[in-house]
Amino acid sequence: MPTSRSPLSLAVAIGLFGLSLSLSDASSAAVTATTMPRTNEIAVDADVVVQDRVSVFVHLLDAPAGEVFANERARFTANNRFLFAGDAAELARAADRTAASAAHLRSAQLTAAHEPIIAALVNQFDGHVLFNARYAENGIAVRVPQSAIAGLRSIPGVKNVTLLATQETHAVSSIDFTGARTFWGTNSPDLDLRGEDIGVGVIDTGIDHMHTEFAGPGGTAYAPGATTVSPFPAPPATPVTANFPTPKVVWGFDFAGDAYNAGGTVDSQLIPAPDLNSMDTNGHGTSVSSLMAGFGVNNDGSTYLGAHNRTSPNILTDLRISPGYAPRSSLYAFRVFGTAGSTQLSTAALDAATAIYIWQADPNQTWDGAITGTVFDQTGAAQTINFTLPQPPQTPRLRVVNLSLGSNAGDIEESSAA
Repeated sequence: MPTSRSPLSLAVAIGLFGLSLSLSDASSAAVTATTMPRTNEIAVDADVVVQDRVSVFVHLLDAPAGEVFANERARFTANNRFLFAGDAAELARAADRTAASAAHLRSAQLTAAHEPIIAALVNQFDGHVLFNARYAENGIAVRVPQSAIAGLRSIPGVKNVTLLATQETHAVSSIDFTGARTFWGTNSPDLDLRGEDIGVGVIDTGIDHMHTEFAGPGGTAYAPGATTVSPFPAPPATPVTANFPTPKVVWGFDFAGDAYNAGGTVDSQLIPAPDLNSMDTNGHGTSVSSLMAGFGVNNDGSTYLGAHNRTSPNILTDLRISPGYAPRSSLYAFRVFGTAGSTQLSTAALDAATAIYIWQADPNQTWDGAITGTVFDQTGAAQTINFTLPQPPQTPRLRVVNLSLGSNAGDIEESSAA
């Protein structure tokens, strides 16, 4: 709840921090504005100007918490590889805890650093804050008058300003066509893997956690209490309520609100209104989630609860809906679309996913789920507020994020490419 305060195409799975990063040391990540070059003025096409305003991402100078986490984990591992008393798994956990501590400190530093910049965006440039990012990226998304863009670069701490990319939904898949069963097989050289203990984040239109593909009760009645945290019967018991979260869809947040549409023409469409209900009202996010992590649906509409291996199930004769690639994985729902249209909120969701990954490295740290946004009061005046993301579960750890989204053009400097 809010608390008051003054090109990806097809399905792209991103393993969080799974790559070897070439990053500067965290201690030197803070760079003064005078040492960073300014980029040229960004070109603004007429079709992205609505109400004489443009949605941009203001990139800030300091390294985000995710970069600090990766650097500190690599440093700890390198320094202790031959000195650590435990095994490799214990070394990895110790590195995670140390890195999480450094990342949480950086996040707190960025929270404080964002305050005067947000104040300047709102008070000096008549900006409407869409969201801010501290983990995957360090910056602030904001709608500002087109004439204000050049002036944004004069704010101390600003590195660059880029247009927010507008993305739409895309996906295609087939488990048999792509050979997923080689992961499920139990005999070498198959891998005997089905996604157990892995959290998969889906940045999309939400997830219908009631669908039988995810061991939900099925049906079409989306209950008003779908975002409560009451217990949910685990499969194979027959679920009788629509309570959320579930054993399959373990976390969710709506970054958009039903009315949001990045291609809209009025503030009620262009400014997101986040809430706790990540229920899918479009169907795309549910379809993508099914492709990745669904159990499968029998011909009678019930959840398939049998084996997933080289021969089972027979998706051509026995199932109405195929299982996903990793049917035993768990899902995190990041809803970034309204009921229709496009989005510019992927960076907000990626930032939240990074925050979850870091927090799960050391759940003894205080969960920081604050995200800045804008609401309009009864007089139509804009107010900058904080929304709070719900605390995630400690396990299964969020390790993969999927965006089955696309845009007509891509830019390496666009915020969601961070």
